[in-house]
Amino acid sequence: IQDIGAIGPELYLAMFGMIVLILDLVVKEKRTLGIVSLIGLGFSGLFLMRLWGVEFAAYGGLLLVDHFAEFFKLVFLIAAALSIAISLKYLDIEREHHGEYYALILFATMAMMFMAGAMDLVTLYISLETMAISTYVLVGFLRGNQRSNEASMKYFLLGAFSSGILLYGM
Repeated sequence: IQDIGAIGPELYLAMFGMIVLILDLVVKEKRTLGIVSLIGLGFSGLFLMRLWGVEFAAYGGLLLVDHFAEFFKLVFLIAAALSIAISLKYLDIEREHHGEYYALILFATMAMMFMAGAMDLVTLYISLETMAISTYVLVGFLRGNQRSNEASMKYFLLGAFSSGILLYGM
């Protein structure tokens, strides 16, 4: 039970990311998906506040819940909430409202939160790659924009080479 409690904020983000993807099929007003994502970030932040000040290792030492991890998890949640709040208007201007956008932000935030508490190189690497895949797609999200496609391809190639070098070094 303690191990599941250690990843509670991340579980909320994953759950709300999947809910946003399902709601994308049903909801006609796509701004609602941004609101649902903000609510998911709020639930994750509330669960994080319940863990505030507690220090323990989970999953046999693969994940550490301490002040450092809690602080950076809070920073990531605030940054994601600001990104979603700002992008509500931007996506209206670009006419690119899709549920995947909000789900990818939630999944990238979840991976960053796992990275903040990682105590093992494998956990760190898997978290890094999960975050990187989400951000590759987010960079190239405007499919009709040639500059967005070019930036996404360059970021993917740079990330692939640096990931290979990092893995070789580990």
